[in-house]
Amino acid sequence: MWQPVPLRIARTAPSWAAKKEELEARLATSGPWFHSLIFENGAQTLGRDPSEAKLNALQLPSNLSHYSLLDVGCYEGFFSFHAAQRGAEVTANDHFIWHQPTDPAAAHFQLAHGVVGAPCEVLDLDVLDVPSLGRAWDIVLFLGVLYHLPSPVAGLRAIRVVTRRVAILETLVDCLDSKGERCAFYHGLNNDFTNYFGPNIASVTAMAERAGFHRAEFRNIWELNTVSALNGNPTLSPVISGRAVFYLYP
Repeated sequence: MWQPVPLRIARTAPSWAAKKEELEARLATSGPWFHSLIFENGAQTLGRDPSEAKLNALQLPSNLSHYSLLDVGCYEGFFSFHAAQRGAEVTANDHFIWHQPTDPAAAHFQLAHGVVGAPCEVLDLDVLDVPSLGRAWDIVLFLGVLYHLPSPVAGLRAIRVVTRRVAILETLVDCLDSKGERCAFYHGLNNDFTNYFGPNIASVTAMAERAGFHRAEFRNIWELNTVSALNGNPTLSPVISGRAVFYLYP
């Protein structure tokens, strides 16, 4: 059974960060969190995202030294910070959520970044604009982004351009009871009109190959019946949706 890995607090962090109660008070001042960060002094953000379970499902190496890593759609930085503390040279990127006037994600990222002292380069670019930098990274994290894109193949093409070794894709999958390539279209799933598509496993693989990846490897489903839960009707039977991890190789 896997155990959560707390984030280390940097020596350069503000003095209040060392005390659990003070750190939690600061973390709570700007509103509820999405990511569930756990710090070495016991402070937690208690976000609605099961971030530790997702991190375990990604199956990242414990030592990422000598690898460059781009985290596309990094949100509040959970995965960027963990990758940096495993030794990766991290670039944390987001755009959409950081520019929502009612969402505290950008402020949360900056606050946590200062606490952990992770040496992350920070980019503020739409996923389709990332290739314009003319750069590539060894590892690209593409977590919880695909189903928010009106054109998912275009998003995968952009990721393919900047991937040197592997892109790790984590996404909502649907239509798991259907054979062949199937994809659900959503019109405001969970009252969120940025939720567009729920592809099944075969569809994700096909889209990745159409986007230019040489091989798409399905790794695991780490959460079941996501769509049912979002609609307020959690059930384990029949299993038609969930969250899945894929490794995409250029």
